[in-house]
Amino acid sequence: MFNVRLAETRSGATANEDLVGYTDAAAWVIDGASGAGENVVSAVSDAQWFAQRVDAELRDLLASEPTMPFEDLFGTVVDRCRLDYSTLARRPPAGRHELPCAAIAFVRALPEKVELATLGDCRIAYRPLGGEAFAEHGDGGNIGPFEQRTIALARSIVAEHPGISTAELFQELRPQLVRNRAFMNVDGGYWVLGLQMEAIERADRAELPVDDWAIALASDGFLRLTDMFGRLGVSDLLSINSREEFEEYYSQLRTLEQVDGSLRNHPRAKISDDASFMRIDMYTNSVPNG
Repeated sequence: MFNVRLAETRSGATANEDLVGYTDAAAWVIDGASGAGENVVSAVSDAQWFAQRVDAELRDLLASEPTMPFEDLFGTVVDRCRLDYSTLARRPPAGRHELPCAAIAFVRALPEKVELATLGDCRIAYRPLGGEAFAEHGDGGNIGPFEQRTIALARSIVAEHPGISTAELFQELRPQLVRNRAFMNVDGGYWVLGLQMEAIERADRAELPVDDWAIALASDGFLRLTDMFGRLGVSDLLSINSREEFEEYYSQLRTLEQVDGSLRNHPRAKISDDASFMRIDMYTNSVPNG
């Protein structure tokens, strides 16, 4: 039994570019990457458009072929999104920085295994139900060094201009963000879900035996509680079992992002990011009594 206990997403800005989705035997968190250039497809956000298209294609494909091999599943998703993009684009993109992309965490229960996969900086935590030991999955797709360059530049800008606004900081960081995107889905760069087929074979994948599992999926916006602010351990994600608990942690996250000195102590391109979280219990047979 595949029991989605929580599937929550909250916006950090005007357009929520995150998305959570699931079927009877699969679940995913998608974190659309905010554009470093002008929108090509959507008046609101190309990142939001892409996240929604990936979600729709996954739902459609898994409804008809729930055990489709991973490479075929995501290869078809990319192929369909690429065709849609070519149809909807109002002009050619000015460079790789204007191509849509997203991070994703994906879990699927198959008859013979449990499948885990990530591209980009969404992550998965898991442990046996009733057990204490936990593990996490997701290597960030090599995006870390590029993010560190952005953080280092943000730190120097904020130090020189302590009163800089969020919008002004983003404009100062934009050239660095454009340079980073030039390394998207190329050898020697970083790997995310995009319009490039080559990224599919670079997904960070793992398999678990069919068993009873507690699983958590999160976007990097929610993972600020662990990686940026140190308020949660990864294992704590697996203890979030109700919407009330999620809301409590989400409230803490937004408070930590807005307090005086937050940007100075934790330099970043966005004051607040979209935050998404899912908790799944997986049972080999049925939910235990009690």
